[in-house]
Amino acid sequence: MEKKDLISVVHGSLWISLASIVMNVLGFTFWLLCSKFFTTSSLGYATTAFSIAFMVSSLMNFGFNYVILREVPVNRGKVLTACLVVALGISVIASSACYLFKNVYPGFERYIPLIILIVISSLIVTISSTSLIAVLKPKHYFIVPTSVALLKLIIIITLILLGIDSVGILLSITLSIIVGAVLGLFFCRKYVGFSKFSSRDVVHVLKVGFSNYPQVLSTQLLISSGIVLISWLTRSPSIAGIVYIIIMATLALAIIPNSLAIAGLPVMMYSSESIGKISNEGIRLGLGVVTPLIVFVGVCSSHLLSLLRPEYVQSALAFTMLVLSIPLITISFMTISKLNAEGKFRVVLTIGLLRLCTLLLTLPVLIKIHPFIGTACSFILSNLAPMPIILRHMSRVVFKYLLLVSVIQVVSVSIGHILIMHVIDILSGLVMSLISLLLLNLCGILTLKDLKFLINLIVHSFSRRARH
Repeated sequence: MEKKDLISVVHGSLWISLASIVMNVLGFTFWLLCSKFFTTSSLGYATTAFSIAFMVSSLMNFGFNYVILREVPVNRGKVLTACLVVALGISVIASSACYLFKNVYPGFERYIPLIILIVISSLIVTISSTSLIAVLKPKHYFIVPTSVALLKLIIIITLILLGIDSVGILLSITLSIIVGAVLGLFFCRKYVGFSKFSSRDVVHVLKVGFSNYPQVLSTQLLISSGIVLISWLTRSPSIAGIVYIIIMATLALAIIPNSLAIAGLPVMMYSSESIGKISNEGIRLGLGVVTPLIVFVGVCSSHLLSLLRPEYVQSALAFTMLVLSIPLITISFMTISKLNAEGKFRVVLTIGLLRLCTLLLTLPVLIKIHPFIGTACSFILSNLAPMPIILRHMSRVVFKYLLLVSVIQVVSVSIGHILIMHVIDILSGLVMSLISLLLLNLCGILTLKDLKFLINLIVHSFSRRARH
């Protein structure tokens, strides 16, 4: 593998991760404001409405993001245009299903029009922003989601000052996503272009998309259908809101290593001879960078959740379990990218179906036992189920990385919780994060040379940005 290929992957991952960090900082501020100025019931109404929109949008996203990442580097504008036309047609038709949820809570029907707008706009944002990653324009990708997050925060502050009731939470989300869709299409027109496409292009889009559909759907269904299912089973918007927060926080942390898989697929398509080494190095660096963060969050989970509201602390154990499962998510994501680049769509489909079926079979049962722990266990089982297939298609060194990182994380978090009895949790989390970093260096997963490489690349990326 040429070093420039790894640099392209890490460079793309940097801007994807940075976008995620900015989005989550702004998103945390957004939900913190909502938690302070609206009741947990109002928050539950809003998160349930957004989860319904996310669920319908996810059901209609036939793996379009993987289609874009794989095909746009080769076929450019005609694939982008085909995806947009198919996605818009399906989303407009499917939006009528949102009315099935109008009676989930009393007075919930007023949220339905906003839910429909989110469904349509979010698909456009997904396809357009992913296209920018596919053509190796990660800095422009950064602009789209961060603009959405910033605008959402500005709108909610304005609505709070105007005294708008709880529907303002969803209104701010809707308006910001619409603006993001417009901005994404503008960049796509500039850097990718829109071209005529044939029925053969549509068939190929659907073939690649449906192969990835179960994999994409399983995670999205946990976020959306899981929240909706909890709403139906418990009739408690407060519980639904808490589950939504811990799942989103976990996936926000997971985007740091997973962004290497997202940025890696287009590079694999441009440089097919580097597929194996890109995937192995992506997993090693991704797990290495995220491990100290996982340890810190795992140790300080109760404290971090208490920053929102005291009642969120009851989900601390589930939150810790979820963040400790991030290595499984990382390896799964990178394997899916590798298999897509190799054209092994049947294996991709098998992995996705196994993950999805495990989630669908376990989630309704385990949620009834305990909404927080049950959700975490179902998510972990869905990621464990396809692991034998995943490891069979990866090199042996990947299993070594998974084993070492898992042991380091679990042991560090366990010792950190023991230290909490003697020192404050933040200090305990920081100490164990540093210890985990030393252990990663000793195991050769994240060495001092790797840190120097990453720091130099980050500095170079920002200094080049400044010159332009």
